[in-house]
Amino acid sequence: MVTNAEIQEIVADTLLVLSMLILIIALYKAHLNDEVPIRFEDALIDDTGSWGSKARLNIAFFVMTMILTFLALTGSLTEFYATVYVTAWVVDRARSSVTEVLKGKQNEPSTN
Repeated sequence: MVTNAEIQEIVADTLLVLSMLILIIALYKAHLNDEVPIRFEDALIDDTGSWGSKARLNIAFFVMTMILTFLALTGSLTEFYATVYVTAWVVDRARSSVTEVLKGKQNEPSTN
């Protein structure tokens, strides 16, 4: 006899796999369509044209998102995991903003 908990686990796993497949298919179709301005390479390749920290960061956030989705669907998500996830996003955005400001200050002509 299949228990209610086993059914919930099967449904959660199925939803996770389906959501990942939908995301992969959507990204692939967007990649093939020239009218869509979003390219998969944009998430992986930095301004120099190589796989840099941008690729590693985006892959890490994708993996973290899948893990958090799995934890949420299985009922194992705690405040700690959610806080770590949100903190990683905030720290990355703050670091990017500071880097952009510093680059802007370096590119400004001197008024002396």
